[in-house]
Amino acid sequence: MTEGVDSAFTELQGKVEYGSIMSLVKKHRLVVISGAPGTGKTTLTKKLCKDVSRDMASHGYKLVVKVELRDLVPLVQDPSSFELKQLMGLFESVGEMERVVGRMKVTCGADTLLILDGYDELPHDLRHSPFFLNLLSPRPFKSPLRKSHIILTSRSIVMSEIHHHFKSAQVPLVNIEVLGFTSEQIQHFIDQYFEGEGKSELSANLSAKLDALPHIKGLCSIPVVLSIISRVFLSRKDLPPTLTQLYDEFVCETLSLMFPGLQSTLELPVQDHDFLKLCEIACKCSMEQKLIFTASDLMGLQDKYSNRETGCGLLTARPVDKLRCIIAESFFFIHFTAQEFLAAAHIARLKVATQHAFWDEHLGQPHLAQTWRFYCGTTKMAHYDLLQNSKVRGIKGFDELLMQSFFETQDRDLVGRLMPSVMGEGVFVAPKTAYDSIAFGFCLEQHSSLKHLAVGLPRGVVVAEVQRLLEPCLRHQQLQTLMIHGRGELV
Repeated sequence: MTEGVDSAFTELQGKVEYGSIMSLVKKHRLVVISGAPGTGKTTLTKKLCKDVSRDMASHGYKLVVKVELRDLVPLVQDPSSFELKQLMGLFESVGEMERVVGRMKVTCGADTLLILDGYDELPHDLRHSPFFLNLLSPRPFKSPLRKSHIILTSRSIVMSEIHHHFKSAQVPLVNIEVLGFTSEQIQHFIDQYFEGEGKSELSANLSAKLDALPHIKGLCSIPVVLSIISRVFLSRKDLPPTLTQLYDEFVCETLSLMFPGLQSTLELPVQDHDFLKLCEIACKCSMEQKLIFTASDLMGLQDKYSNRETGCGLLTARPVDKLRCIIAESFFFIHFTAQEFLAAAHIARLKVATQHAFWDEHLGQPHLAQTWRFYCGTTKMAHYDLLQNSKVRGIKGFDELLMQSFFETQDRDLVGRLMPSVMGEGVFVAPKTAYDSIAFGFCLEQHSSLKHLAVGLPRGVVVAEVQRLLEPCLRHQQLQTLMIHGRGELV
C-alpha cells in the first residue's frame, strides 16, 4: 500500500491505457496521476496536453491550461488570498488574459481542461488554501472553476490529503499511479545506454548483476535512477551491494572533475563550502518534505554546482522564462534519492551531539527513513547508541529498520558484535520485500549465537526472496532449528 493513502478508500482496478485517461477525466471531473519522483508523471501530462490541444473541439474543450505548480511558489506571498487571477498570471504574456480569466469565471470553467503538475511541490499552506481546497473538492460548489475538468499530478506521499477530501464526501477518487519503466523498457534503456557509450558488451553484465540485487533492480523503473545505476556500472564494471555505496560512488563520479581520485563524499575537504551548502539545502528540503528551492538559496553556488553544462550534475535548474511572470529561478535535485543521500551526508558531518539531537527528534518519521539508511551506511553506524532509547525501539517495523541499517553499513564485524544482543538466540523473520530478505540474510549470517530461526511467509511472498534469506542463514554453523510458517501453518 502506498504510504499515506487510506487503505479503506483504495480500490485496485488494474492497468489503465493511455487512450482511456481523458474519458475518465470527463466522467469524474478530477483524475489524479501519482507516483514516485522520476517515474514520468510530468512527461505523461505533457503528452496529454499536446494531444488534446491538437484537436480541442473533438475533446469538447475551448481552453487547455497546463500549469507547473512549482512556478507559483516564488510568486505567492499570502496563500490565504490566492485566486484564479494569480494562477493564470503565469501566462500573462498571452493576449487578452484578463478577458480569458473573466470568461472562465462567468462559465465556471466550462469547456476548460486544467492540467496541474506537481501538487506535492506546493507548500503545505498553499495546498490548504481556500482556492485549492475548493478546486479539488469532490463537490466544488465554492470553486470559481467548478465546471472545469482537472488532471492533477502528485508524488504519492501527499496523496492522503486528497483522499481525505473525497472520503469525507463519500465520493470515489480516480487515482492513476505511474509505475515507470516496464521490464522491457528497462532492458531497452540499458542496451541503448551502453551502445551509446561504445560498451555494448556491458549490457548483459548489468542485467545479470541487477538480477542478483533485486533491492536495486526495483528502482530501475525510475528513468533517472536507472541512468545513475548505468553510469556507476560503466565506471566500475560492477555494482555495489547497497544503495548507500551506489549513491556515494555516483556523487564521487559527478565530482571527479573537481576532485580527482575522490573515493567517498566524506573525504571532501571541509574547505569546500559549496558542496557542504548543497548538502545542507538537501537536508532542509528533506525535513520540510519539499523538492524545490530558489536561486537565492544557493548563495552564489549556481555556476559551480547547478549549471547544466558546466556544473557537476546534481541539480536541475528551471531557467527564468522572460516571456512569463517568473521572478526567481527554481532548482531541484536530479532525483529525490539523490537529495536524501546528500541530506545524510550533511548530518554525518555534524558534531556528534548534533547528530544525536537530530535523530532523537526525527528518527521514525517516514519521510526521513531513506535518509536514515543512507546515514547508517555513510557513518558505518559509528553512533549505534542512537538506536538504544525506548522511543526509537517503539517504532513500528523497528526490526526491519534495524536490519536494513546494519546491512547498509556492510560492516560484518560490527554486525557480528551487535546481533547477539539485539536479536537473541531465537529469531522470527517475516520478510515483506526483497530488501528485507537480503538485509536479514546478511545480518543473520553474522549472528554468532543464532540457534533457532522461524520464518513467516506473508501472503504473496515470492519464493526467491525466502531463498535469498535462507541461503546465508543455512551456512550458519550454530543454527539448530529452522521453522517455516505459511499463512499461520508450519510448512
